[in-house]
Amino acid sequence: MKRKLTVFLAILLCFTSLTACGKVQTSSFTGSYWLDNYSNKTAPDGFYEKLEYEVTTEKVEKTEDSDYVGTLVSMGTIKFEIDKVNSSYVTELYTENGNYVYETSLTVNGTYYYGADGKKEMKIENDVTKTKTVFKDFENGFKVVSSQKQASNVFPASSSPSSEQDFKKVAYESVIEYGAKEAKVTLKTNDPISKEYFTTLSEPVTVKKYNKKAYIESEIMPLIFRSFKYDSSLVYTFNTIENITGTLKEITGKAKTQTQQTTESQGATQKTIVPMTIELCSLDGGKTRNDLDFDVMGVTFSTTGEFAQTFLTAYYETARRNVTDTKTRHYMVKAYRPMIYNCTYMVYTLHNVYNERV
Repeated sequence: MKRKLTVFLAILLCFTSLTACGKVQTSSFTGSYWLDNYSNKTAPDGFYEKLEYEVTTEKVEKTEDSDYVGTLVSMGTIKFEIDKVNSSYVTELYTENGNYVYETSLTVNGTYYYGADGKKEMKIENDVTKTKTVFKDFENGFKVVSSQKQASNVFPASSSPSSEQDFKKVAYESVIEYGAKEAKVTLKTNDPISKEYFTTLSEPVTVKKYNKKAYIESEIMPLIFRSFKYDSSLVYTFNTIENITGTLKEITGKAKTQTQQTTESQGATQKTIVPMTIELCSLDGGKTRNDLDFDVMGVTFSTTGEFAQTFLTAYYETARRNVTDTKTRHYMVKAYRPMIYNCTYMVYTLHNVYNERV
């Protein structure tokens, strides 16, 4: 039994953690692009931004001309389809006590299909992952104060499960407290089964010199990448703490160059900034909803080493071509995240933007 639990925990960490990488950063933050005045170095009182995303799944079988994301190579026979009506991803960014607070909430409902004929079903109901991160302003390098993550998720423990017993539930809370030179990671769970998974992690883990190099808390990584100048030279390597094991890791965010098909005589060209249309999107809290045209740049967040992989591809707004509002900038317009065993992409698409609490 202990060996099975150890194997499952290893699978879970492979799905959620980040592995080492050795690239050198060439970029630096250029401002807080979620502000009216992005060069403002402090966290202004009363700032608020809420982004709502539609959540879908997409199995990319081939590379399209737009090449927004690469083809997934499945690691097993399992498939997943999301219930997009009852699934959502929401981010909230606001100021409190002179700091920024960033909260995210991912709710997933859907069905795993498995078995020899792919007709067995495992329903996933109200899988929830919530995070809350407190960090300082641009003047203080977006230094993190604290991070909290709560999750209740069901995972297949095998890439080709044969019964419901091959699906495991994990429920936990991870808290990271940041000091000047050390960070303390505490993992908590009240779930009896999860306690067995995390028996070796029952004591808090201290991470020394976590900020010796560039550091970005993993939960605010997509947000912080709104703060760069967007061009083909964007490369930024940083450390982060894996919030289950307390391991210090290193990852790289890099501009994605895409192949754009032009006329037949001209052939293909390589571009960094590309067009993207988001259907029925609202930037004013749902008051006006249109098909909005953005110019976007993709950023791939990747690991290197023996188990190298791209674990997120996010597309950030660089310009709006049929919208004049500039309340905030550099939205993450769309993002693709491979699900466990590469069974599909989970896709976040911008749907509503709020700049006032509702």
